[in-house]
Amino acid sequence: MKQLIGLLSLAMLAIVVTAAAPAEPTTTEWTSIDQLPEKLKKEPRPVIVEMYANWCGWCKKMDKTTFADPEIASLVNESVYVVKINGETTDKFTFLGKETSGREMVKALGIQGYPTFILVDNDQERLEIVSGYKTSPQLKRIITKLAKK
Repeated sequence: MKQLIGLLSLAMLAIVVTAAAPAEPTTTEWTSIDQLPEKLKKEPRPVIVEMYANWCGWCKKMDKTTFADPEIASLVNESVYVVKINGETTDKFTFLGKETSGREMVKALGIQGYPTFILVDNDQERLEIVSGYKTSPQLKRIITKLAKK
């Protein structure tokens, strides 16, 4: 009988410890430029394109802070698609129905620095270009506003 009580106590302790373990934090789900058309067909959403460069310190900081924030990741994953495009690449891809490259986009849109965000609504019309590092509250406002359009 004592062994049964001991086993039940151990089982209860294991359940309590498991239930108290923190959940895995939500991470931002990035969409590749190649995946974007298929995702938009299945579930239309606004799109945020982050134009970046490999050497951009502020881009890296946003990845480690803003986009790593569980609240931002959850909001992004539920309401928009986020795509990264290297502004210095000459590799061709299709964006909003046009064949282009990162360099061509930078030139055509007059992008002066990184990170720069291209906001695209549900109808796949470019709405706005927003430049610079964004904190979690700043990006939250941008996403909320974009998701309402």
